[in-house]
This record gives sequence, C-alpha cells and structure tokens, in this order.
Amino acid sequence: MANKRKKLLFVGAMSVLIIIGLVIGSQKNYIYNRLSDEEVYERLKIWFNPEDDEIELFQKLNEQWSGWKLVQGYNGVVNIEPETIDLSKIGDYEITYTVTAINNGDKELVKEYKKIIKVVEAHPQILMKEKNIVLHLNDYFEEDEWYSVINIIDWQLIVECNVDTSEMGKYYLTVKAVNPRTLETIQDEMTIDVIDESMENKDGCRLLWVVDREEIAEKGHYATINVEQQGHWQWVLISDEVGHYETIHHEEISHMEWDSEKFYWYSYYDETNEVRFVIASYELEEMGMSPAEYGATLGNWVKGFLIKPDWRYTNEHKVVDREAYDEVIWVVDKPAVWEEQWIIDCEAYSYQVWVVDQPKQQEIGHWENICD
Repeated sequence: MANKRKKLLFVGAMSVLIIIGLVIGSQKNYIYNRLSDEEVYERLKIWFNPEDDEIELFQKLNEQWSGWKLVQGYNGVVNIEPETIDLSKIGDYEITYTVTAINNGDKELVKEYKKIIKVVEAHPQILMKEKNIVLHLNDYFEEDEWYSVINIIDWQLIVECNVDTSEMGKYYLTVKAVNPRTLETIQDEMTIDVIDESMENKDGCRLLWVVDREEIAEKGHYATINVEQQGHWQWVLISDEVGHYETIHHEEISHMEWDSEKFYWYSYYDETNEVRFVIASYELEEMGMSPAEYGATLGNWVKGFLIKPDWRYTNEHKVVDREAYDEVIWVVDKPAVWEEQWIIDCEAYSYQVWVVDQPKQQEIGHWENICD
C-alpha cells in the first residue's frame, strides 16, 4: 500500500511539472510571437571576453586555439567558423560567430559577429631565480637549475657561465636568446660570489671584494640590414579561352563481306588417264546424284575420278564497323593568353641590428679579509 501511494505521488508530481513546463513554454512562445524581427535580433547576442574585435595571441608550437575561449554567454544557437586555429603559424585569422534563432512563424533569424585573431611572434622570456647568490668554496653549482626560458620557439639559446667554485671570486651566469633572422637579443644575468667560509667567519674580520678592473659596458652601433624583395616567376592567365561548341556528324563506316562454302571438283578420266569431264559437288547435289552414280551415266569410257577441294562465294552482305553518330566539339575562336609574371613572396624590408664594436668586459677583482 505504501509503495502504491509513493507511485501515485511521483506520477502526480511529474504531471504538475509537465503542466508547468507547458504553461511556461506557451507563455514564452506567446511572448516571442509578439516580438518583431528587430526585437528578436536584439536578443541574439554573444558576450565576449575580451570585447576587442582584434585579439593578439603569441605563437606556440603544436597547439590549437579554440574560438569558444572568447565566448562568455549567448542567446540562440551559435556556430563558429573556423572553430580552431593553428597557433604555430603567424598571421591574421578571421573568426565568424553566427547566432541563429527561429521565431514562432518558423522564420530563421541570423546575426553575425566577427573577430580577428592575430598570431604574433612570441618573444622569449628569461626567468632567473636570483640576481645574486653567495657560495662557499667547493659548493655544488649547476647552471641549469638557476634559470628557465619560455616562448623560445625558433630563437637560439646561448648560456655563458664561468663559475668555478674551487676558487674564490665573482662569477657570472648569462642567458641569451638570439633571433637568428634579425639578431635581436634578449638576455639576463646573475652574479655568483664564491667565498671561503673560514675567512668569512673569522672574528674581527670581514670579507671585502677588491675591484682590480671595473666592468666595461658593451660599445657598438646600429646598422641597417636591407633585405631584397623575394619572389618567383609564374605563368599567369591574362584572358580566358574564347570559343563555341559545334556538332559534327560522322557517317556510318562499313564494308562488304562474302559468305562462302566448301565444294569439290570431280574430274572424270578414261583408260588413257585423260580427263574427259569435270563437275562440281553442288551441281551433283542439285541433280540428287552421287559422284559414282553420275560417272555411270557417262558411259563405259569412265575409268574413275579425281577429287579437288575448292571454295565458292554464295552471298554478299554489308558489315557495319561504326554506326553513324554526332560529336560535339569545342572550337577555339580565341586562345587563352598567358603571361609570365613576377610573383612577390616577400616584400623588400629593412631592419636594425646591433653591431658590437667593443664587447662587454665584466668586473675582475679578488676577495680580501680585512681585520680590525
């Protein structure tokens, strides 16, 4: 009884929910039915993050970017074309967002949004864990543990390190990223002081770094590099071929053939072996006689007969090699015109590079223990 009551309550609750849904749906349809197309268009909205029509993304290897990442919310059915772009290829990509809805009059309403995604070259970022550290003699130092680089892509990474923890001194770890096309350089540096722990802890004394040669800054100048236009020759269609179709009638082609049948010549001869009479087998057939019967009618002079095979033509008839037909052909009135043109692959451009006249020289010195 309890289970039956539960079932009745569940069915009743579901019925109420269905009725509420139908009421809401009918009210919604009633509301939309009263809206003009312009008002429905106003409701077909997408909320973007960010709001800009042009968005810059850094180039990345082997990564797809989805256009849905810009969408915060929307009304209607949204279609994105293209839905993803390849971040490994630098360039501009136009993404179209199409929002559609169907009003109660079964009319499809469409609204479009466009965004330009600019995939730009990503400059490397060098992250140094520290700008300066202090080590004691024979301490462990591994240069790779003190820096990281992101967005390196096709830049060249150069790491310079002169650390020797077996001797006291001031050392440097320099990390550079160089663009091989423009020679643009991004770099960062950290200083490593290697000292003797026993000297550092001596009572009444302090370690002092004495500069023997001050650091000398790099000197140089900017030079302009001119890159010539790059391209290739290609045949380009200037004007299309002009012509018309014509119908050509081809007559039937045939030849005559003869039917033939095999027959025998019967040569009758006498005691002197002289042939006295010749008759064909088809003539004997017409008379209804065999060669022997026919020989008996010739008289006592017949000794025998010789047989010689041959052929005769009985009927001539036509053999069709090709039926008559019509062929539609293209007749050229004016041939197409092609011209070899220079296609520009890359416009001429210039860029500035830094030319080093005097390289940077780092500070050189030594540690001294100054005691009171």
